[in-house]
Amino acid sequence: MKDLRGYIQKLSEFPGELLTATSEVSANLEVTRVIYKLEQENRKPAVLFTKVDEQQMPVLTNLLATRKRMALALNCTENDLNEVYRTKEKKHIKPELIASGPVQEVIYKGEEVDLQALPVVTHNTADSGPYITAGIMTVRDPETGIRNAGIYRLMLDGKSQMGIHLSETSHAYYIYRKYCERNEHMPVAITIGMHPAAYIG
Repeated sequence: MKDLRGYIQKLSEFPGELLTATSEVSANLEVTRVIYKLEQENRKPAVLFTKVDEQQMPVLTNLLATRKRMALALNCTENDLNEVYRTKEKKHIKPELIASGPVQEVIYKGEEVDLQALPVVTHNTADSGPYITAGIMTVRDPETGIRNAGIYRLMLDGKSQMGIHLSETSHAYYIYRKYCERNEHMPVAITIGMHPAAYIG
């Protein structure tokens, strides 16, 4: 299971762990309503929505709602989950930088960018808008060159803009302040659909 597709395939081998919804749903509250109804029935499957507002991209949610799925992501048993996680947490792996990869097969720039073409979900009625809730944002410290990755809620704000709340206690905020002091924009990369072990990490 090197990627999310492999993980989804693995989940399909375990009854009740993956539900594929083929009926069209709206990204506006319907996706989360399905999850809410399942929880009322004491069911917690990962759910793959294949048709969301006629978009070409599916939506996967509830991915890490059980210990079993977290254990599968870390390639261990439920009984060993805590120990395996603690061991992996202490053994940092230095990232390998490469010039290009599959994530860069399709690139949009300038006016080509249309974030509204993504099936971004509105989760709750009181939300200000649709949010990407499982995007991993990576930034680079302008002084040290060290990269930092974290999960942030990203609110869709039109065709080519998103809003983000950077807590003052987050590393990304600390790095952002350095860019502000230099009067420079902070480049970011936001990755959606990574292997679930990356989200656990």
